[in-house]
Amino acid sequence: MSQCDRVLAVLGDYQPHTITEIHARAGTMRLNSRVADLRARGHNILCSAKRGVKKLRDLALYFL
Repeated sequence: MSQCDRVLAVLGDYQPHTITEIHARAGTMRLNSRVADLRARGHNILCSAKRGVKKLRDLALYFL
């Protein structure tokens, strides 16, 4: 299974996930690149920011 496939499997539940969570569950540290690859393949991956978060890696939420 490719890194893109693993990221898509995590996002496949249509729930928001933090960068840290996706890294842990998908086993990839190049999330931005994999999201860009998936978007280029036609997947509509959205990203929103959480408020009140101190760690940058937990600021963004990615979801389908």
